[in-house]
Amino acid sequence: MDRDLGQLLRDDLDRVAPPLTMDDVLARPVGQAMPSPGPGARIGVAIGTVLALAAALLAVRAPGPTRPQPTVDSVFPVSPSATRGAVPRVLLVGDSVAFSLSFGFEGTPRTASLVSVWNQARYYCELVPAARVESTGKEAAHSIVCDDWQEAWATAVDQFRPDAVLVSIGPWEVFDRAIDGDRQAFGSAALDSRLEATFRSMVAVLSRGGARVLFLTAPPAASPSQTAPAEWTMAERWRFDHLNDVLRRVAASEPDRSGVIDYAAWLCPDVCRTESGGVTLRPDGLHYEKAGAQEVAPWMASGVRTALGLPAG
Repeated sequence: MDRDLGQLLRDDLDRVAPPLTMDDVLARPVGQAMPSPGPGARIGVAIGTVLALAAALLAVRAPGPTRPQPTVDSVFPVSPSATRGAVPRVLLVGDSVAFSLSFGFEGTPRTASLVSVWNQARYYCELVPAARVESTGKEAAHSIVCDDWQEAWATAVDQFRPDAVLVSIGPWEVFDRAIDGDRQAFGSAALDSRLEATFRSMVAVLSRGGARVLFLTAPPAASPSQTAPAEWTMAERWRFDHLNDVLRRVAASEPDRSGVIDYAAWLCPDVCRTESGGVTLRPDGLHYEKAGAQEVAPWMASGVRTALGLPAG
């Protein structure tokens, strides 16, 4: 790899959201708070605006040639807000992929009657507090952007009082790690234990107040650039499959509070689909632009509703 991951993110996310460059995110000291975006900016870290949605379900156009119902591992009782006749509130958390997915819920008539989403995802959000070790042997310090995720997302839950929390993570969690001077391989029992502890803590934090925590299974990258780390490619798909198995184990151990929506199975059943309805889904192989996110958002919204025991739409 002839460029580091920070440069890769800068290049990829410049294409996703040009109004705010990744130099603003990654060139400043890691962990330093981002300034609020100016008027009209499309993105910013942890934006504080509820994505109010408006329009009817009948306007929903199915992503892809067919629209199978989302596969959901756990179905919960009807959500509190739904019993009051309100549209379920959904808190979205995770990394830059999650952030790009939020574009599909911004002023989109196709999801208005399904869910109301507040985006609290962050660019460069890495959950394992240990250096990454790439397949080349190169070590890279972990990003501290999300080191405060427990406090920050707990505050968001208290403020928004969501019925469900949609968690989209993956690319940063599939690396080997350097811990206490030793290399822990991804897929090892030791690293699995660390990941499971993190995800269990996530369920505890995000389910406070009765919210249902729904993990999206993570798909590998589709046609990534030549500078993408090998861990993100289809050749290393087993890493994403294994991470999704860990998510499923955690959700199965917390059936009253968490579940899994199998997004990876829809997006990458054998090979990853690159477009839907004539729209390119992930131009850089990982992140969504608005049109692609709008193709995916109704499917995800239906999955959330199904998980909450509501009609999919």
